[in-house]
Amino acid sequence: MEYVEAQLTLGAVSGFACLNNVSKIFPTIERLEATDGALEQRYIGRHDDYTGVTVEFSDFVGARCILAIQIEQSDKRSMRFERAMASFNRCDARARKTFCETKGAPTWGEGKKLDMMENYSAEICGEVGEIYSREPFSNEKAIPYERRRYGSPCD
Repeated sequence: MEYVEAQLTLGAVSGFACLNNVSKIFPTIERLEATDGALEQRYIGRHDDYTGVTVEFSDFVGARCILAIQIEQSDKRSMRFERAMASFNRCDARARKTFCETKGAPTWGEGKKLDMMENYSAEICGEVGEIYSREPFSNEKAIPYERRRYGSPCD
């Protein structure tokens, strides 16, 4: 499956330009703080069944100016792709559960059995691209599905 994507990155933005306080330009911007002191701010622009556009500004906590800007437009950020990904994740979770119930739960160190589980899931669910190509255009938001894998591959 091919996807349409475009990305423009402006790294090492000059301090002479000193872009800051971007929330005035983008009032709905999100702040994403990391533990290493990095500060990301993300604005989500157009977001529909065809595409998703984001603008990300990067700097460090305490910095006066934005250090980098990245603009991305991608099919993979569209609502249609998000619905397909959520459908795939739900299917994958069911397939893994079925595998563990019928073939026994593998541990993280059992490479061959983990491969068997991955293959079983791929056989049942297919690939995300296949689900995406069948996903209708509806402009509906995806029902989120969070994958949880904490203790074992079957979680």
